[in-house]
Amino acid sequence: MRKKILLAEDNHAVLAGTTQLLRSYGHEVSEAVNGYVACQILSSGLQDFDFVMSDYRMPQMNGLELLILLMENSRSGAPRFILVSSDLPPHVRTEAISLGAHVLSKPYSEEKLLEILHPPVAGQSTR
Repeated sequence: MRKKILLAEDNHAVLAGTTQLLRSYGHEVSEAVNGYVACQILSSGLQDFDFVMSDYRMPQMNGLELLILLMENSRSGAPRFILVSSDLPPHVRTEAISLGAHVLSKPYSEEKLLEILHPPVAGQSTR
C-alpha cells in the first residue's frame, strides 16, 4: 500500500538515498532539509502524511523537537513518526517511544524500515 511520507534529513546524500529507496517501493515522498522546514510543511495543512521520518540531529530543530511539536499541534491524530539516528541518547529514545514513535538506529536495514511502514497483519507470516 502506497504511503505519503515526509522525510526530514539534513544530510543531502542520505536524503536522496532514502527518498530513492522509499519511492522504489511506490511511496510518495516529500523532502525537508531539517526539522524546521518539516514543521512548516506540516503546519501548512496542504498535505496529509501517513508517516514522518526524521533524523534526530539536525540544525534549527531536531527530530525529537519536531515530534513533540507535531503531537502538541495535532488535532486529528498525528502521522506515525519514525525517528532515526546513529547515536541517539538513551533518554531521547525513551521519550520518543513514550510519544509513540518508532526508533531506527543508523544504519538500519531496508527490511526493518519496510516492517514499520507495512506491519504484518495479525496471523500472517512475515516471510
